[in-house]
Amino acid sequence: MQGLQVQTASPGQRPAGTRAASNHSELLLDCAGFLTEKAGIKPADIGSVLVMKGPGSFTGLRIAYAAAKGIALALGSRMAAFPSLDVMAFPFSCWPGLVMPVINARKGCFFTALYQNGRLLAGPMDTQAEAEDFQAVLKPFFDKNQRIFLTGPDAAMLKDALKPFAGDETLVLDPSGLRGYAPILLEVEKKYDLPDNNTELFYSGPEYLRKSDAELNLKSSCHD
Repeated sequence: MQGLQVQTASPGQRPAGTRAASNHSELLLDCAGFLTEKAGIKPADIGSVLVMKGPGSFTGLRIAYAAAKGIALALGSRMAAFPSLDVMAFPFSCWPGLVMPVINARKGCFFTALYQNGRLLAGPMDTQAEAEDFQAVLKPFFDKNQRIFLTGPDAAMLKDALKPFAGDETLVLDPSGLRGYAPILLEVEKKYDLPDNNTELFYSGPEYLRKSDAELNLKSSCHD
């Protein structure tokens, strides 16, 4: 599940964050209820609901988005959504080299992007490690031996896949790549002057970089 965070109306308070198990879709609202109760937060205290909008798992993003919309609409709270890769790269804006957040996109591919000094340089991409266009993006940095900081839940997988192209001195693995992103979402939100009325967001959906299997199967069947 991509990060979903509720924020109290009081800026001085910060609710705890947690990572759910593999059946997180079933436990999501129970976890939200547990955390708000543990933090002593009442529904009326929730000023905004924050969510990571993708790329990522089709099902996970849809569940997170639906839950965020449901909570925000039920409580009359503001909702805000941020690109998942931006959120993952955000804590490392001061890294002297490049930052590359990584999500396993399955089928031998990765969702990733390149950032430097907090700015997006390339991407987001849905790519294979050995893809020619991806290697063309990385080659100038490999040639200069510029260090690339890999972060995100699947950073170690991409590092292993890139070993034929770059050494350990170039690829630096985030030791805490499996961190929860709820606290980071709160920090990202502070950067933006978000409107109090964002009704249009309730009619939007997650951002995907590829078509779902159902869409691909439908397209294939239409051509048969």
